Amino acid sequence: MKKIVLALLIAGASSFTFAQSIGGFASVGKYSPSFTDNKGVDQTVSGSSIFMIGASFVKNINSNIAVPVSISYAEFGAEHQLSDNQVLTSSANTVSIGAGLKYTLLEDYNTFRPFIQAGVNYEALVNSSYYYDVLQAGDLDWNSNLYADMKVGGTINTGLNITIDVFINYNLGLLNRVDATEFGTYKDQNINLGVGIYFN
Repeated sequence: MKKIVLALLIAGASSFTFAQSIGGFASVGKYSPSFTDNKGVDQTVSGSSIFMIGASFVKNINSNIAVPVSISYAEFGAEHQLSDNQVLTSSANTVSIGAGLKYTLLEDYNTFRPFIQAGVNYEALVNSSYYYDVLQAGDLDWNSNLYADMKVGGTINTGLNITIDVFINYNLGLLNRVDATEFGTYKDQNINLGVGIYFN
């Protein structure tokens, strides 16, 4: 009886280990903001590139459905045209925690498996700052954000207990970056190309 229980525990532990993976990812893309001031006037704001790097734990529910949980760091910025010859430059560094649901097409014996993924990311600002001349620079009064996170891509099975994800990632900001009464409405989004490496 003890041998049977021990065998079941080993089998359960093995299947649990097989059903999860951990790894890291990186992506680059375009940060795109829009700003309407508290008088209802649309302002000219353009985004910079965005760089993101992170780590992810993926729990496989079955061969097609998984739950990824991630933590990531991002850098991005924007330029606000104040007048014909004056531009306010802003930059931000953030840390995000995200979770979602990943659905992978085809069976796991295929070398390449397309997938779609949807989830949410909560972003906390590490710092945000602005600059538009020597005497006028400081901390930017931005709020943290909550993003709807969508991915499409493909998983490459290397056959060495390592998988590689190649993906396009779209993040839609759901919250207002600034105080609505004092400043207006500042919303943002970004789209990225990325790659992830996961160890099973």
